[in-house]
Amino acid sequence: MEQGTRNKSYQDLKKSIREEVLKKRGALTPEEQEEKSRCILRLLAQWDRYQKSEILLCYASCHSEVPTQEMMRLALSEGKKVFCPRVCGRRMEFYRIFQIQDLTPGFRRIPEPEGREDRQFSCEETGAQALMLLPGVAFDRERNRIGYGGGYYDRYLAGCGRLLRAGTLHTAAAAYALQVVDAVPAETHDIRVEAVITENGIL
Repeated sequence: MEQGTRNKSYQDLKKSIREEVLKKRGALTPEEQEEKSRCILRLLAQWDRYQKSEILLCYASCHSEVPTQEMMRLALSEGKKVFCPRVCGRRMEFYRIFQIQDLTPGFRRIPEPEGREDRQFSCEETGAQALMLLPGVAFDRERNRIGYGGGYYDRYLAGCGRLLRAGTLHTAAAAYALQVVDAVPAETHDIRVEAVITENGIL
């Protein structure tokens, strides 16, 4: 198979999985979302990676995603430093928030923090234990991930190799169990998360 054909087939498969999972996720009732999200938050709070972390890097959820606002409130109440992503062109950076109200609609109307340089998270400077929660549409049991197609997290994490190798930055995703599929197509540059937290347990 030629390279161009292989790439097209790969992207078509990811698109198909993305559409199918988003349809299922969007069909959850508010009551189902609330019940499942409560279980996910409880499992996250009990997870040793979370408990040992001093820093939480967390996207602000929107649409049918597992709500992350309560996760951020919990982390803030426990004295953890919380940082959220802000998109600028093809780049993404994390900035510290002190309350949920620090987030306002930004890229694609997703809540974002103010891009203040004195609040920016640096992959080079921190020595503290940090946990990053990544968004995603679909995952498999090998923890491969299909995102929304922008590649922001893969590019960002590619610049955090030192922290990942040192074990001071860990990655996870919060997702409904219906988002876990049999297999996710993955390439060498795709970065797997260390854990997927669903209402049914932690992969």
